[in-house]
Amino acid sequence: MVEERDGLQTILYGSSLQNAKILPIDEKNPYLRLSIESQGHTYLIQTHIVGAYNAENIPAAIAVGTEFGVSVQSAVNAIEEFVPVNNRSQLEKTGTNVLIKDAYNANPTSMAAAL
Repeated sequence: MVEERDGLQTILYGSSLQNAKILPIDEKNPYLRLSIESQGHTYLIQTHIVGAYNAENIPAAIAVGTEFGVSVQSAVNAIEEFVPVNNRSQLEKTGTNVLIKDAYNANPTSMAAAL
């Protein structure tokens, strides 16, 4: 669609363009971790969200931030500081269980991805 319209500015992002790699998780560190290349640097990002399906959101957030003058490092810091509390991509540990809370406005596709 962009190619059909003159004068539109495009902002390219994505895991392939930023050589994003999902890093392994384990019982001690169950949250999404990524390495992303941007502006000649590699950033290791430790999030507080669960689900590899969220990996595409990280490059998008960084791209939008940089378009509005936010440095990549500031965007990475904000991503790492974000702790969800809205039933989206949350992990909650109880005395005997680990709950993945990803039920806000859930639809069949998002539920399948969460599971």
